[in-house]
Amino acid sequence: VLTFIRLGMHLVTAIFIGILFYDIGQEASQVRNNSGLLFFSLMFLMFSAFSATLIT
Repeated sequence: VLTFIRLGMHLVTAIFIGILFYDIGQEASQVRNNSGLLFFSLMFLMFSAFSATLIT
């Protein structure tokens, strides 16, 4: 059950991030947005891994 909840959480977050950062491109003017996407993705993965150890 916990695995399905975690899978759903990842899917919803992936859709939200995809909508938020859709078509930001690789232009030099968008560097801040690109780095924000990388930072948010890494933080989400790190905190979801930490929450798995806290729950069990």
